Amino acid sequence: MPALSDSWVLLIVSLPTSGATARMRIWRALKALGCGALRDGAYLLPAGEEQVAQLRELADETTREDGQAWLLSVRAVGNEAAAFRALFDRSADYAELLAALSDARKSLSGLDETELNRLLKRHGRTYETTTGVWAAWVQWSTRWISAARQCRKPADSKPCLQAPASACPTTMHC
Repeated sequence: MPALSDSWVLLIVSLPTSGATARMRIWRALKALGCGALRDGAYLLPAGEEQVAQLRELADETTREDGQAWLLSVRAVGNEAAAFRALFDRSADYAELLAALSDARKSLSGLDETELNRLLKRHGRTYETTTGVWAAWVQWSTRWISAARQCRKPADSKPCLQAPASACPTTMHC
């Protein structure tokens, strides 16, 4: 899939109401991947090979659980790109994590080893979920910036034929 600034991968899932365990497992996996939720059952990630593969696995799991899944390539138009990127703003999640860690630090001396391990796992999961969004975003941004650096045509140029459109993150497609 092209790594363009407005290219996204969208997973739409629908599971039977009787499959609460599968529904929770898939929802947790989507959250761990850092997907932005457009609405119930519609999850978005910046397009990339790894993200497509991960969402493909979840789509396959959904169909194995007697659900329906569609994996779509989506290209944002107009202000949609900014709205899509806003789904990945985790400032509030980071603030909440930092507050929880600050509170936990106050009670560390009174905890035994089992409680410390439980606390570490809980905060570790929260951290992994929160940074999972950023990891996907950084990977996508790095590819986009790399492609942008290769694009040397002025903004008012006509599209060139030297590189495929998917290699250029600009609207010039050079």
